[in-house]
Amino acid sequence: MKTIATLILAWAVRNGHTKVIAALLKIGTNPDIQDSEGCTPTHWAAGRGHTKAMAALLKAGANPDVQDNEGCTPMHWAIRSDHTEAIAALRNAGANPDVQDSEGCTPMHWAAGRGHTKAMVALRNAGANPNVLDSEFLRPRDLLP
Repeated sequence: MKTIATLILAWAVRNGHTKVIAALLKIGTNPDIQDSEGCTPTHWAAGRGHTKAMAALLKAGANPDVQDNEGCTPMHWAIRSDHTEAIAALRNAGANPDVQDSEGCTPMHWAAGRGHTKAMVALRNAGANPNVLDSEFLRPRDLLP
């Protein structure tokens, strides 16, 4: 059963309210609580480009590589919405840029498939391997539009 604090945390992260997030984390609210789709507050912060919220969650011990029900990490979510500034923050927190989702796609695959070239550069700078094969044996460059 979710506590009121975890529900408020989800709302605060989605809306970028860093003071509320900090207060909830200070009282011990779990930064890695997952919703029914396996998404954590860090997924939501990365996907919405709320880097200050994401930084607070990561500082509180949130797992930067936690996977949702489809195997996507917060870095996948950052790429989905083309929030390249989140890539460096996640990597600095120890995130692995080569985690594969349920279809074998890394964040680099996602960036290439969406034509997000700045994100591809940011991922390379974060140490991502551009030669990882997905479940269809495609490299990220094979997905470029």
